Amino acid sequence: MQNAYVRLTLNWPLVSSLATARKQCAWLLRVVANESLQIIRVRIREGGPALIDAELAERLCSPYSVPEQVAAREDLRSAWQGISALPQACQTVVVLFTAGYDYGEVAAMLGVRVSTVRSHMSNARKQLRLAIPDIGEGE
Repeated sequence: MQNAYVRLTLNWPLVSSLATARKQCAWLLRVVANESLQIIRVRIREGGPALIDAELAERLCSPYSVPEQVAAREDLRSAWQGISALPQACQTVVVLFTAGYDYGEVAAMLGVRVSTVRSHMSNARKQLRLAIPDIGEGE
């Protein structure tokens, strides 16, 4: 807890800039979970007794239930399989867009027009909706 408090204090400008108290709390919980996992890893590395299994600790530190984690991994796997099946130009645009670049930045990187990037994204979305019918549900 002390390490988590120190990290919170050192990162306060970042934490205080988060939009809601819920996001701030989530940040702090993630830090506490990471610090706890680090303690377990050090004990295992040094050959000492770990109070709990490292894999179990990972699952316990997650804010999501095991079925939610499994479903999220399956959804992610399906999405990446769908993206892998796209034509190369669409794949590249989707990956760059997913990485956080906007249409203009993607267009500049690829040396194409913004309208081309938009067209590739539109085509990719259509193909992904056909390949993965449940994509985007509940959002």
